Amino acid sequence: MYAMIATWRMALDGVSRGKEMLADGSCAADALESAIRMVEEREEYTSVGYGGLPNAQMQVELDAGFMDGDSLSIGAVGDSPIAGSGFYADSEVGCACATGLGEEVMKGCVSYEIVRLMKQGLMPMQACEQAVMDFDHDLRRRRGSAGDMSLIAMNAQGEWGISTNIATFSFVTASESQPAIVWLAKRDARGKLQIKQADAAWLSAHPQE
Repeated sequence: MYAMIATWRMALDGVSRGKEMLADGSCAADALESAIRMVEEREEYTSVGYGGLPNAQMQVELDAGFMDGDSLSIGAVGDSPIAGSGFYADSEVGCACATGLGEEVMKGCVSYEIVRLMKQGLMPMQACEQAVMDFDHDLRRRRGSAGDMSLIAMNAQGEWGISTNIATFSFVTASESQPAIVWLAKRDARGKLQIKQADAAWLSAHPQE
């Protein structure tokens, strides 16, 4: 069994390529690296990679973090990729990854918290919603506000989940039995998370979202 999940619509091509590699027998690390490169190398994407915003010295500063879920080994090269906050993986349980305001996510080690909740038996969607919304509420109570946070997760069985505290969040999934699909997550008036597949018109109008 193999499956992939990634944040934002712009990951579609990379996830599609990663799925092809996994189908051909490539290891997960190579498929993941290929998927990331296909996003980072496209200068028209202005939120990450070569097209991203510069630092205070007006230089584009890239970062990356990687965690081997089998051995729990971690490697990173930045800005500030912090295991447990922005990403965490345990092959016996699953993995989680964050996008948004890193300074907020790191306050709650949200990626680790999601994996911890899955280890306790929660499904990925339940784990994401509990970790993200509990922390969002805690930040608003203590600080008066909470920065943008969107989290994705997948368990060892390939089942996925997400949560977000922003108006609209897009993400991509693929599996052995499913092509790469872009999904949109929004909250209704009651605060319940609604997820639907993005249609062709939305995909054309939002290449980076």
